[in-house]
Amino acid sequence: MFKLRIRVSAFTIVELLVVIVIIGILASITVVSYTGITNRAKVAILQSDLNKSSKQIELFKAQNGIYPSNINDCPNPSSVSLCLSSSNGATYTSYVSTANTFTLIETASDGATRWRIANNSRHVVVVPKTGLLTALVTPTISTASSPRSIAISSDGSSIYVANMATITMYSRDSLSGDLAALSPSSTYPGPGSPNNLTVSPDGVSVYATDSLNEVAYLFSRDASTGILTYVVGGASVTGARAIVISPDNKYAYVANNSTNKIHMFSRDISTGALTPLSTPTINTSTNPYSVAISSDGKSVYVANNTSNNVSMYSRDTSTGLLTALSTPIIASGTGPYSVAISSDGKSVYVANNTSNNVSMYSRDTSTGLLTALSTPTINAGTGAQAIAISSDGDSVYVANNTSNNVSMYSRDSSTGLLSALSTPTIAAQTAPTAIGVSSDGDSVYVVNGTSRTISMFSRN
Repeated sequence: MFKLRIRVSAFTIVELLVVIVIIGILASITVVSYTGITNRAKVAILQSDLNKSSKQIELFKAQNGIYPSNINDCPNPSSVSLCLSSSNGATYTSYVSTANTFTLIETASDGATRWRIANNSRHVVVVPKTGLLTALVTPTISTASSPRSIAISSDGSSIYVANMATITMYSRDSLSGDLAALSPSSTYPGPGSPNNLTVSPDGVSVYATDSLNEVAYLFSRDASTGILTYVVGGASVTGARAIVISPDNKYAYVANNSTNKIHMFSRDISTGALTPLSTPTINTSTNPYSVAISSDGKSVYVANNTSNNVSMYSRDTSTGLLTALSTPIIASGTGPYSVAISSDGKSVYVANNTSNNVSMYSRDTSTGLLTALSTPTINAGTGAQAIAISSDGDSVYVANNTSNNVSMYSRDSSTGLLSALSTPTIAAQTAPTAIGVSSDGDSVYVVNGTSRTISMFSRN
């Protein structure tokens, strides 16, 4: 009797490998297709948001003659602001306006990739910035003697540095970040010593405090060339040290470290001229060195260098007057030298020159009161003197005057806590005194007091 034997042929190892490879290719095609669809959907959402919001901004200008000073004044915007809404998962991370133009940037992220789209609807896909700085190919550019302050125009095209007896002027290449001296390269109305510079948000005026001449000088700015021209219309201020302009361009505040006051001025939007308010001053603590105003225009903070604290004020957006909060001060580290506020208005940071650290606070956006974070400070370099925050709020930088470097931090937007980057510092030149970040977040500049240079960095 015969038995029927059936031989079953199995897959060889080579055949199995081929099948596995084919399955992998098909799976990757599916993932790429899905990812591409998801990416396009995110970009479409951002473009839709920006199209709608751009129309609201243009309508505001048509009705009011100026662009809004703030687009995140929510839920009840003032007469010079808007409250723009963004789709879930997206955030307006930058808004910059001049007299005739504005740029609005909205950002969305899936955790690994970030989409940043400006109101011109051109989109750029970028990996989230690490915040690490890299020196440019040409790492420095010369300035004048004893530079001590830097100001960057809101459109990012111009940079100004206050030196011992002059203001040096530079144009900025928005692609490379390189600076070039303007012609003429400097300006000042006469003998003096500018301490601090600021550019008005509308980009038409630059102010320089001069404690030697006890004045806040006014310069008009040519938006096309960046050239400054001295004009009459500044303000007399004893011990003028630091100055800031309100987001609505209507008011100015000057720290007076001789009499421990903040001088309050109205600002003529057409000429830039300053006029003292009906109540012209308000007291600070001892030796106010730095002043900052929140992006919503509702709060002002002053770092008091000798009393080791921060003065806190509410600001009446209709009159410009400041009022000390019910708790008027909060302790800082030793020798607070510079104060900065995150663009979302939720965090305040102070560079402490003597204790070599950064004080970290959360800000109550309703009342303006500051509260020290659970971890109240983070170490900086020696002689922490100046602090700056990127416009997206992800990075914080501190110029360290004695250790000749820049401390680099990432910022947790939900808690406000700072963390030192994997490479915590980058070298500057000798005695850095001031630091600034361009409005697009791509460039960082450090003024070096002894070496008379500006260190130029790209932000990665």
